[in-house]
Amino acid sequence: MPMRVKCPKCKAVLSVKEALAGKRVNCPKCRYVLSIPDPRAAAAKAGKASEEAEAAALAAFAEEAAKPEDTGPAKQIEFECPWCMEMVKVNADLSGKQTPCPNPECKRIVKVPLLKEAKKKDWRQMDPRIGGGLLKSDQESQPEGTWSTAQKSRVSTEALEEADAIPVKRTPVTAATWIKRGVVGVVILSILAGGTFGILTFTGGKKGLEPLNEALAQVESNTNMRRPAAAEILIGAGEFYTARKDAKSAQMQFNKARAKIPPGDDNMKPDAERDTALLDLALALIELGGDGKDVEKDARLDWGDVKNSLRQTLTLMSTPEAKQTALREAATKLIANKQGETAVWLANLFATPPKVVPPVPEVKGDDPAEEKKQPTPPPPPAVRSPLDAQLLAIQFAIGDKAGASKIRSTPKADDKAKSEGKEEEIDPVARSGYAEGKARLGDFEGARLLANQKGPAMDRLEASLAVAAIANSEKKTDQAKASAKDALDAFVEMHKRDGRTPPPWLMIQLTRVCARGGLAEDAKKQVVGAMSDKDDKDAKALAQLELLAAHIESSSGPVAASVIDDYIPTKDTLAYQMALTRVARHNTRLGSDLTPLLENLDDLQRAFVRIGEALGQMDGRKN
Repeated sequence: MPMRVKCPKCKAVLSVKEALAGKRVNCPKCRYVLSIPDPRAAAAKAGKASEEAEAAALAAFAEEAAKPEDTGPAKQIEFECPWCMEMVKVNADLSGKQTPCPNPECKRIVKVPLLKEAKKKDWRQMDPRIGGGLLKSDQESQPEGTWSTAQKSRVSTEALEEADAIPVKRTPVTAATWIKRGVVGVVILSILAGGTFGILTFTGGKKGLEPLNEALAQVESNTNMRRPAAAEILIGAGEFYTARKDAKSAQMQFNKARAKIPPGDDNMKPDAERDTALLDLALALIELGGDGKDVEKDARLDWGDVKNSLRQTLTLMSTPEAKQTALREAATKLIANKQGETAVWLANLFATPPKVVPPVPEVKGDDPAEEKKQPTPPPPPAVRSPLDAQLLAIQFAIGDKAGASKIRSTPKADDKAKSEGKEEEIDPVARSGYAEGKARLGDFEGARLLANQKGPAMDRLEASLAVAAIANSEKKTDQAKASAKDALDAFVEMHKRDGRTPPPWLMIQLTRVCARGGLAEDAKKQVVGAMSDKDDKDAKALAQLELLAAHIESSSGPVAASVIDDYIPTKDTLAYQMALTRVARHNTRLGSDLTPLLENLDDLQRAFVRIGEALGQMDGRKN
């Protein structure tokens, strides 16, 4: 039958087996060693204690001869010095007084404990509460774990209470008391939560600062660093501060990045590296935008300031194709942030302004018939800018169909006419603009039908690129692959049949949509293979970077450092440096060591690894 025992230290009531009676066990809660009482041994000890008490009482009545006074050597007190921890001895006459420590290496003032003198046992000092007449000193010298008669009675009462044999009166808790307890609990939890958040924010915010500062120091000290490379490191620094919700520091880094790109002119040559840095800057600026309390707390930048920075950034791009890509990707982010009107405003800045037809002079005279002979004003000439298509697409996507129709009317795409070979060519602005607009509204079937309508391969390529880009942004894998295949077919037709290739920027974007649409090998052979190192090695390296980026995005584990050289063999390009950042960011987020990546790198390349490390640590906080 189990016995109930109470731990003398933590007061926990334990249920133990009868077989453990008389043994020592550890309390399962506080690990205190306690003895399990044995009722039979306790009864035997009680009898023996009674006999010893009776003998002590008889001895107390016996007359003893007076002992001579001790005249031996002077008594001493031995104690441990609290300063030097040495056992020292002093004369007993210093009992309770202060004196220097006799240890020659200490000599500090210590207090001498009182002298304890042994007292004779006196039956008059017997404690009547202890069964059998045991003395207090005897009680104190009892072995640990043994119970006296009084203790047994107390334990029995406690056992009865725990067994609900004795009713326990409880004071009822009032509603006011419960409310007070609830308020106190909420306050304590709030303090704990706030403290924990503060600690995590403080320690987490420190992450990445060391590699970030190392990368920025390289930008300041390396005067030979090319401008797009310096801009990319500064953009990374701005992204780091955006993640830390430090809008002012982020804006400062973004402004420095834009300042690294000098203004161009009408005769500016296409520069893929320049446009890549400016595209990255534009998208990073949108991530910094916000409103309300975030702006008040300097965690985000007001959208008005973002609009102005976007305008300044896109103006610096070297080609209309790059501006069109920037407007498309910026619109996707802006619409997601409920800033569709800002996307329209931005696209309208770069669209071809409408031609103003001068009014026909009014013919004055008395004959009313002469007024009827006034010539009808000619219609404005057709505009074929790709940026007009981008404005049309955004207006159509946000529901401003009237505004879109002012640029071009909605084209008709007829499957029957296409199958019969009677389809008409579609204006390139209408084709690309409405195809992208339909894709943004989720009508990918109608978008593909428009994009593949009869017309030049270049027009079909641009429209299919737009549809594939929207499908990729919305994670529509099947639709993205289908439109990427359409764009690739148009490119092959254009390249092999006509012997022409699109501008380098479009080939980079074609590689991008193919790589993310499951057509990486096709893009590598047909698109990147058609790009010449001699003509534009920087653009080719950026196309190779898109293949590597797709490989990294599909990798669930760390990426080997050697992969960079496999994809991008030209190390003196911005694409190679950006690849270092992307691999470092990915591997740091996963907690992988960057030592293999840092081997055999120069200072500039190390700076790109460090900025990737800083961003990877911030990514790790989000996860």
